[in-house]
Amino acid sequence: MPRRARVFVAGAWHHVYCRVGRGERPFADPREAAALVSVIREVKREQGLGVAAWCVMGNHYHLAVRAERVPLWRSMRLIQGRALEPEREDRAYHQERLALEQRLAEVEVAGARSRKV
Repeated sequence: MPRRARVFVAGAWHHVYCRVGRGERPFADPREAAALVSVIREVKREQGLGVAAWCVMGNHYHLAVRAERVPLWRSMRLIQGRALEPEREDRAYHQERLALEQRLAEVEVAGARSRKV
């Protein structure tokens, strides 16, 4: 049975996190972490993504973001694709594409309601 579609609410704040699989720690390398932050900045400018906070750890990252005109999944697809593409010249892990698990949590801006999507 397919998973339920994610709910997109323009202007709502979302907690997004993405974990790398197979025990790999690509963001433990400061160059990789800096490259991810650079990609987030690019996508922020291109897509109009609001970024309130971010945290990059060895095997995952967290973002607190707000998408206005472009659905959140499009911005996240760009971030993940650009930050983890194996063709990048400075990529330390270019043998194969990393397996990712992404979870989105939607948080209503004005209310106390919070639910995992």
